[in-house]
Amino acid sequence: MHQPSGISEGVLEYSLLKELLRTIPPDESVDLFDECTFLSFFVRRIRSDPAFRFSILSEIIGDSQASASLGEKIIPVLREYNRDRSAQDEWIRMLADDPEILSSLFAKGTDRPIQFWQRRRTKILFNTFIYPTAFQTATPVPPPIPHPMDRAIIRFFWQGTHADTGGEVATPELDMYAACSDAITAFAVQWFVHLPRDGAHTILNKQQPEDAWQNFVEALLPFDPSADDLLEGAQFCMGYQLNEAARTLYSAACTKTDNPATRRTCLSEMALLSLWLGDDDRAFSEFQSAHQAAKEILPGEETRSAGIEDELIYLCETTEKLRIAEERGSCFDRLIRLAETLAGEQRIHALLHMAASCRRCGLFDREYTILELLLDEDDTDEMVFSRLDILNKSMKGDGTHDTKLLLNLEVQAESNRTLSRGILAFGSFGFSDAQIWFNRSRGLQNTPEGRLWHIRSAWYAGTKLFGFEVSPDDTLETQILHALSVSRRPDEAVAVLLAGGREVDEDYDGVLVLLEALMKDSAADAGTKLAGMIREAEGDQARKARIFRIAGKVFSECGIPDALTFYRKALRATTEKEERAMILSEIAYWYETGGQAKRSADVYRQAVALNPKFPGGWYGLARTSAMLLDYESAGEAIAEAIRYGPERDDLRIFERGISEIRYPADPDKNLLQAINRLDRRLFTWGVQVPLEYVRQYHDVTGKATEESRHDIRNPEKTGMVSLDEAVRMRNDMLAC
Repeated sequence: MHQPSGISEGVLEYSLLKELLRTIPPDESVDLFDECTFLSFFVRRIRSDPAFRFSILSEIIGDSQASASLGEKIIPVLREYNRDRSAQDEWIRMLADDPEILSSLFAKGTDRPIQFWQRRRTKILFNTFIYPTAFQTATPVPPPIPHPMDRAIIRFFWQGTHADTGGEVATPELDMYAACSDAITAFAVQWFVHLPRDGAHTILNKQQPEDAWQNFVEALLPFDPSADDLLEGAQFCMGYQLNEAARTLYSAACTKTDNPATRRTCLSEMALLSLWLGDDDRAFSEFQSAHQAAKEILPGEETRSAGIEDELIYLCETTEKLRIAEERGSCFDRLIRLAETLAGEQRIHALLHMAASCRRCGLFDREYTILELLLDEDDTDEMVFSRLDILNKSMKGDGTHDTKLLLNLEVQAESNRTLSRGILAFGSFGFSDAQIWFNRSRGLQNTPEGRLWHIRSAWYAGTKLFGFEVSPDDTLETQILHALSVSRRPDEAVAVLLAGGREVDEDYDGVLVLLEALMKDSAADAGTKLAGMIREAEGDQARKARIFRIAGKVFSECGIPDALTFYRKALRATTEKEERAMILSEIAYWYETGGQAKRSADVYRQAVALNPKFPGGWYGLARTSAMLLDYESAGEAIAEAIRYGPERDDLRIFERGISEIRYPADPDKNLLQAINRLDRRLFTWGVQVPLEYVRQYHDVTGKATEESRHDIRNPEKTGMVSLDEAVRMRNDMLAC
């Protein structure tokens, strides 16, 4: 039964989806894949974008019926808690962690190759969503702390289930929070499934306003969160490097609490954030306030060392303000001796802070001394080893440090750390926060990579970067994004595209970002517009031919039919045999991944006729010949591919695979048809085949030798095997 959005309930579990794939007609598999893909993008956002999760859960809680249904989902987990995840929870986690899982599943369950499904997914990504690069960025790993809204919801229902116990209600354990968060995610997924399709699209493209976190905190207030809840919420957001969200929650915790220890923690962590962002004055002020809060903590044995730690950190910050290097060195010597009197986490925390202060002051010898002290700890922070490695690299023969080299290494390391924080925020759809991190990274070391990420995040956030100038070493994508952000005119960006580009990959990325910009205005005629702008722009004809070919490749991989139009324009724009052979090979690959093996083989033959020394064309002909079960032609073609590309291991794996194909003696007609159907699809995987696909040969015969049974019939055995190994397993199961 289909929901208003068109998304079937069968997509909510892996086993149900596999069964659905077996039962539906082949022409319905594409619609089912689209449903699953939309669901996977929702899972990606709700698990990795804290603001998105906040808005979705706020909407659910705001609906009394949905809120009651959510309670029905959570309360059994609270009452009968166990650590085992449900099948639905596992499937949701798989969707979030592996973007390729759907393409692989549908390739194994249908007659279409994996490339067809990959292309279909990319088409949905670029046709439907306005932040495709964010969806493609590595999924951030959630911190081991509940989302603030999850915590509030779980505590609300927890208190309801314990209302009749009398007295103060205990707090749920952390792993119970994790189980309940899985249940909340599963409910949100079911809620999404029932949305109308247009509403689902709108939600997936949602970008939170700059003041969103202030509104979200207000949405928490009816749940009466404690200051500690707000503090942990801030720490959760820092796990995603979302600065403004963290500051909002830290500030709310400070306002909520009367406990100076909680206030001290909030202020100290905000000060560290300010230091990471290079705002030393703000950091000093926040450390000063944290120190003042620490003084208000009632004295006791358990707080004595914590108080000394606060005092030392405050003195470190004060020492950094001293102008005379000798005075700073003398002060740090005394502070180090005091820190050594501490124990446990207080000692480690204080020494790490001192090491950072010494580094900022250029007192590298003292920093080295502190880091050596930290090596004695049982659980030494990885950052200590990383920093010692930098110091050792800069050490001269006399034991002193090459200050210039050390500063360069330090700046590079800090810039890379800051850039990584920005990429994490970008992958969490926190584009404004990402800009702050990238701006800081560029302030430390203005690299081409940093400039690309900076302008990319600004483009998604819809803001202009004032004073941003492109450099000769910038990537073509950076130059195009700069042109788009300055003029908002795609034709000027096309002129940049035709003028630049040093590598094929750069041209590909340049065309892709132009396509993304055009699709924001109108996805339907993006190809026509781009082709017209390339044709009318001034530029070298050979360069235009190359861009037409690469545009065809981009459109092909995005599943857009305009790809063939671009390839044909590229053919008309060049008379170079090598270039035309490459274009024909791209056209052949379009047909190959669309399941048209015979037509593809014909075009590959045209490509190698133009350029007989083209290994890619011969390899394509070998693949499509194998899909047509013409192993003799496949063998001849792969031999030619190896002749002109002897360094390629993939060609030799393919050669071994087709040379070892065997058939059982006197198979009946039905068995032979089943084997041939599997063989045609076997070669669509390339040189790596899923073991689960190879297992299907056992399913059609029911045979397996003792040697193969463990590898093939054991459903727990998963992963990929090389094509030649897959063929050997196939022969083994067919008893060839």
